Amino acid sequence: MQNAYKFDATISGQKQTVVFYDADDVLGSVVNVADLKTHHILLMDRSGSMYSSLGRLCDQVKETINSIKDEDIVSVIWYSGPGQYRPVVIGAKPSDDINKQIDDLRSTVGMTCFSESIKEAFTLLQEKSKLVDQTSLNLFTDGQPVVPWNDEEDRCRSLVQQMADAGLVAFNCIGYGYYYNREFMTSMSDITPFGTTIHNSSIDEFLDSFKSTVNVTGNLVKRSLEVNTQGTVIYLSTGSFSMHENGFKVNRMDANRNSVYIITDSNDISIHVNGDTTCAAHVKNKATQQDKDNFFYAYAASQYYRGKTLLALDIIVKNVKDRYLADLMINAFTADEKAIAQKALDAAAFDVAQRYKAGKCPPKYLPKADAFCIMDFFRILVQNPGEAFYVPFSKNVGKYERIGRAVVDRQNAFTDSTDEVLAPVNDLVWNKDELNLSVRFTIKGHVELNARAAKTNGLPQQYPAIRYNTHTFIKDGNKNISQSEFILSEKMIALLRSNGMKVQELGEAKIGLGNGGIFERVLVDFSKIPVINRMYIDNSDSLDDLHSKVVEMTELEAAIKVVNAELKSLYEQKPTMMKIGDFAKLNVSQIEVLNQHGISDKGVYGGIDNKKALATDSDEYKVRLIKFSLKGFSTLPSAKDFDAMVSGTKKVNPPGQMMLQYLNNLQDRTRDLKDAKLRDYLESEKETLKGNLEALRTNLNLVKMAKVLTNDFFHGLTPDDKQNYVYESNGQTMVLRTDYVSKYIDAAA
Repeated sequence: MQNAYKFDATISGQKQTVVFYDADDVLGSVVNVADLKTHHILLMDRSGSMYSSLGRLCDQVKETINSIKDEDIVSVIWYSGPGQYRPVVIGAKPSDDINKQIDDLRSTVGMTCFSESIKEAFTLLQEKSKLVDQTSLNLFTDGQPVVPWNDEEDRCRSLVQQMADAGLVAFNCIGYGYYYNREFMTSMSDITPFGTTIHNSSIDEFLDSFKSTVNVTGNLVKRSLEVNTQGTVIYLSTGSFSMHENGFKVNRMDANRNSVYIITDSNDISIHVNGDTTCAAHVKNKATQQDKDNFFYAYAASQYYRGKTLLALDIIVKNVKDRYLADLMINAFTADEKAIAQKALDAAAFDVAQRYKAGKCPPKYLPKADAFCIMDFFRILVQNPGEAFYVPFSKNVGKYERIGRAVVDRQNAFTDSTDEVLAPVNDLVWNKDELNLSVRFTIKGHVELNARAAKTNGLPQQYPAIRYNTHTFIKDGNKNISQSEFILSEKMIALLRSNGMKVQELGEAKIGLGNGGIFERVLVDFSKIPVINRMYIDNSDSLDDLHSKVVEMTELEAAIKVVNAELKSLYEQKPTMMKIGDFAKLNVSQIEVLNQHGISDKGVYGGIDNKKALATDSDEYKVRLIKFSLKGFSTLPSAKDFDAMVSGTKKVNPPGQMMLQYLNNLQDRTRDLKDAKLRDYLESEKETLKGNLEALRTNLNLVKMAKVLTNDFFHGLTPDDKQNYVYESNGQTMVLRTDYVSKYIDAAA
């Protein structure tokens, strides 16, 4: 190959030889290219988890059809659970009116099954093969298979391989949200020569994603290229790239660009291109700096796509020194953040104009590791009480989307007040085991009591009450809310802006709030900042620190259980002592009426006849669970067992000993307290313990989040015989259990 070029490169500390050539220089330029007719097949997800997005997806699908060339044809198949799929558009022209068929798909159906709709697509490929030159498929989903058989992934890959053998040039997967299985999707895309997997954080991104796949297939011509060698091979066209080990073969090529890069640690390998053979050692042409940069950007984009994020970052920082991309990649951890970085890397690989937007990295440059992030935002708000209020039902942002199965009170007796709901940002709630961070808020209103019961017991028929709600900002380590309205003090706005946070002011809040002063309504856009930054990652590896946190949390949980037991004993001995909060001035019959109407002693309405959708009727996704505990302390003694330990009739185990130690300490502190003073002390002690426990959970969940988002693990742990991991210090063993658990969303929502 006379037109091949070669250069040496140090990549992540290892010396490599790179052989580069443009296939057109080897095979000759393309002349008189005739447009290939393409059959575009779209598989649409109608599972229950799409309940809030399906209507907008239908709108996007109608727009995508307008982007297809007039000579192409399109088919649309919807799918949901097993046995639930149907082609609704078959071989239509883009000019055909198919709006009604798409509009009929605006409701969800069931769960998620891919293989049956892929098989149906295979049938359509074969039926329409004589009408077109090639077929491309786009599968859109927000989840992963929920089927009664165990080989769904193998079935899918086998079908895709059969389709590729029959002429499918691209099996593209468009994953929406956070709960599709990217590894599985990529394994299907890789089977076809021009397939790819694309992440969408918003339904509105579907149109651009579909257009990008149409552009790739629309630029193909009928030419064959086969490369065989020893090493990693990258094939780069106008709008796509692929990475292969030891070679690849295609029967379509790009009309304008077909760059091939071979990366090897040996200078003696043979390279075979369409039967022409050469040895890397015989390649004498020197590559230009432009050629080298083109390779490095393509290699970084390819490695990032494969999940080798640190290798890609190293190439960007050290080989091309692109500061903009380096700063973007260093704090990209969630699927959304990685997709933004991938898009920027792809753009730089395909277009020289998309490089060096912030100039070059200076010598020994380290990207900023402490970029302002969502966790920093909430930390600042919590540290400044009275300066920030969340507006959960704002008309200036989209409707909040719940994160799981809805709980429906079938006898709902609560009516919300018409007053605007404002939530002080000091009540953050972490899920104990999952990576969910929520803001809890109070909704005022009244409960409609039974008229006769209210009148008989001297209660108002409309009894004032409150109910609690939560909005989850971080769901399983990912952003659940991209934009929110807050009411912030001028001081808080200035503080956030000094940290580089952009807030859009909507006007002064004409409400008496917080610590006085001027408050502004603002929109906060979370879409452009990371969930966490590299500093959280770098500070997540101290096992001794983790161990001490787990021990302290266990001690706090034991202490809370003791305090609750002491309060229960006090109230059983003196029932009138329980009359605190909203029930303080009520008699027994009045309290009973309120309890029957779902109102607690704190005046909180919890529902009368609550029902949650069954898991068997719900769509499913998987989340990673990381749970810490102390060995031998996974379960604290029940109240009955602890009483027996206190009385000496039951052997004291280690958790019981921990509770006894706290009980003795508590009794020393309360020995001289009686009745109301004792009650108040215990209630105050419980709140203090709970606050300390929440603070530790926050720290521990940040560590968990760092590990989950980076697919990293805790180094230094030892596996045990129960498939857990352990770490011993000061005579106590910390146990870590990691697993993937199923979460459910109403399939009929």
